[in-house]
Amino acid sequence: MEKIIIDKLSFKYPLSDKLALDNIKLAVNEGEFIIFCGKSGCGKTTLLRHLKKQSIPHGDREGNILVDGVSIFSMEKFDAVTKIGYLYQNPDAQIVTDKVWHELAFGLESLNMDNKEMKRKIGEMSSYFGIQNWFDLDTSELSGGQKQILNLASIMVMNPEILILDEPTSQLDPIKAKEFMYILDRINKDFGTTIIMSEHRLEDAMSLCTRIGVLDEGKLIVFDDPKKIHKYIDKDRVLKEIFSGFPAVMQVFINQNLNELPIDVKDGKKILSKLDISNLNELYNNKKRRSFDKDKEVVLKGADCWFKYTRDGKYFLRGLNIDAHKGEIFGILGGNGSGKTTLLRTIGGELKMQRGSLKIKDKVVVMVPQNPQSIFTELTVGDELYEGVKFSCSDDEEKVERVISMLDLMELSHLANNNPYDISGGEQQRLAIGKLLLREADILLLDEPTKALDSFFKSKLGKILTKLKEDGKTIIMVSHDIEFCANYADRCTMFFNGELIGTEVSHSFFKDNNFYTTTSNRLCRDYNEDIVTVEEAKLWLRGKA
Repeated sequence: MEKIIIDKLSFKYPLSDKLALDNIKLAVNEGEFIIFCGKSGCGKTTLLRHLKKQSIPHGDREGNILVDGVSIFSMEKFDAVTKIGYLYQNPDAQIVTDKVWHELAFGLESLNMDNKEMKRKIGEMSSYFGIQNWFDLDTSELSGGQKQILNLASIMVMNPEILILDEPTSQLDPIKAKEFMYILDRINKDFGTTIIMSEHRLEDAMSLCTRIGVLDEGKLIVFDDPKKIHKYIDKDRVLKEIFSGFPAVMQVFINQNLNELPIDVKDGKKILSKLDISNLNELYNNKKRRSFDKDKEVVLKGADCWFKYTRDGKYFLRGLNIDAHKGEIFGILGGNGSGKTTLLRTIGGELKMQRGSLKIKDKVVVMVPQNPQSIFTELTVGDELYEGVKFSCSDDEEKVERVISMLDLMELSHLANNNPYDISGGEQQRLAIGKLLLREADILLLDEPTKALDSFFKSKLGKILTKLKEDGKTIIMVSHDIEFCANYADRCTMFFNGELIGTEVSHSFFKDNNFYTTTSNRLCRDYNEDIVTVEEAKLWLRGKA
């Protein structure tokens, strides 16, 4: 049964001469789990906002959207609120109260539900989500992952038939992201809730969805079973570009002439078990890997670092030691709320340690924060970048040339006159990175640099950071993006209990981990534990031919 029908939907934002949505036509059946993906700014969020009446953007529109046969534009307010739930990308953007219990009750109170029924629903949903132990906590005490689960529970307590999610795991660490996707799978199967989601991180999501839609410049170019998506790759340039963001298992087997691609490690291992791989290791083990020169100049050294935010609070840094070398990319991984951002803020000088020492060798340090909007001060994208060079020694003509060059590098030239708050999350991230790169710092601190970025630009960012490293710059990045760190970091470490533990050359770091490791390593480690990246796995399998 068709739950949602999108009929020739086109949309253009005010003052824009470009369609954000271009003749979208599709039908979603009841109980389906749909994922939309594509490059930043392709129209994913705009499309999702059209599926919730209260979130529909202002602009010029043609076409229609039907939910259970009723146009969403004329849907009764009560139905629009209760029937369709919408979860935003930023966990903090949706929380409106100070207590967990009040957040769960807020929507029901707005519907004038009587107190007895409200308590029953809240108690039931708290137990289902396993959040009863948080019930009396302040929402400000919750980690990012806990906030996103609370946001989801606050929606589900109203028993929606359709759940819309806009990149819900973009700010979660890998383990919390898996937990969140598991909850969505349960909701879809336990309640038959129709789920429609946009997502860049497809590693855990792809195996749950019934169909995947790929958007490009407002057009829907593919809408099909995820296991059959590879049949379109050679026919579409854009799909070929964003395939690097698809699950690693799919990428590994793309050239193996399979009718259906595996989309998780379990399916991938079944295929490996049927292949003759006896000679592959001998061919592969001669591969030269990225190395790290420990004799490089140390430009930053922290010893016995301690920090807490309040007198009676917990220490986020607990005797932490860190060193960073000139011309290296240093990756720091760990759970949400563990203190990784606190460490970067301490290195950047925003916070001051209570104990210990931190020495930086006469270097300029800048930090790209986790929330890009926190460094926006100007009215246009172009002006934001100009603010990055305003106080440099360059003359005005050279400053303008540098801004134009950065607009091109960050693929923002077409948005130069737009307000920074009116562009997509991925575009805001690129703008923040570009603005700080113009400062020409010696040490660059990056807090979740790949958040909200599409796979195509992630690859480009990796090349930009590699070039900066070769020019002698030092990059310290906090990231949940395991694949990105495996591909580009020289060393990686785990932030746990206020310390950095297990610091190693990135290849050794990932091959020795069970959970904080790459999909390719989990797939191939029974046959060759040295395989860490997708490219390494593909090279290994290529010896079979």
